[in-house]
Amino acid sequence: QSTGTGSGTVALSVQAGAVGATANVGKYVDDAGGNAYKAYKLLVAGMTVSGTGISAGTTIASVSNTSIQLSAVHTASSGAIITFARTTAQKTTDYNDGSTFRNLLQDFYATGGTEGSGNTNSATNGADEYDSHVFFGWDGYNVEGNGERQIQYLANLGNPITGASTKFPSASTVVVMAWGDESNDWYYGSANNEPFADQTSLYGARVAADVAEVQTFIQDSEADASNNTIYRGIWFSVGSITPYRQIGQGLQNGVSPASQFSSSGWNNGSLLVGNSSGTPTRIQYAGQTGDTNYTNGIAANNAVVGYYRGVVLAKLQDSGFSTLT
Repeated sequence: QSTGTGSGTVALSVQAGAVGATANVGKYVDDAGGNAYKAYKLLVAGMTVSGTGISAGTTIASVSNTSIQLSAVHTASSGAIITFARTTAQKTTDYNDGSTFRNLLQDFYATGGTEGSGNTNSATNGADEYDSHVFFGWDGYNVEGNGERQIQYLANLGNPITGASTKFPSASTVVVMAWGDESNDWYYGSANNEPFADQTSLYGARVAADVAEVQTFIQDSEADASNNTIYRGIWFSVGSITPYRQIGQGLQNGVSPASQFSSSGWNNGSLLVGNSSGTPTRIQYAGQTGDTNYTNGIAANNAVVGYYRGVVLAKLQDSGFSTLT
């Protein structure tokens, strides 16, 4: 949403996202109400700009967080919904960049030749399908007060994945990727570097509530879809904080002295063991303690081209998408 600042100039200011107890929880970055928290982080120079008060053909000249310089004068008022979109050329650049999601996934959606093979028809080379199938979102936990709840992210932050009104009305499988680094100590406090006491302690209750939400979300999704292939989840532990990474190990493998879930009151049924093993395995993990591929967790701010693409690729392959390369 526009803040209304800069009307009559090329300077456009946008809101960081809705602020309130739950107003920005679970918003995709393309939220029609303009309430997606930190969606501005996806903005880059050259993107097209449209909306009330925006002249046709306007693009982003430069951007610094929520402050944007446009290629033309605007008259957008406060609350006006502004739409930003990548150009065809930018999408092609992304496709050719070995570090991007588009590079990894666009060919998967191609129904004709791929863009790499020379097919420039976005309707058949996977570009349009990528745009309509891959969604990003942030949780505005630092303003909505509910903490960085990565376990709840596995439940798509409460957004259903089945039904005609969802983002995925005819999907055979929806993969929910949950990223977190426990930067605000929601599941454990700075002094709570020992096993959770039980499911009624402050931090234990938070874990237990979010685990229960994930279990219910998976059950409901499978019941609505009448299959056990509709949902797949991936837990990504970013950073090397051991107590946090031990949470992922416990969710996956259950009660053990090394998983923070070894005290009274915990059992494998109160974690996500049943969904993290067997056939089908609904949830995969990367970066948790015990992960032999990322022994110190998934690196934060890794500048190696393709590093995060490789992390995601491996887990998607583990989730059954064997044709991805």
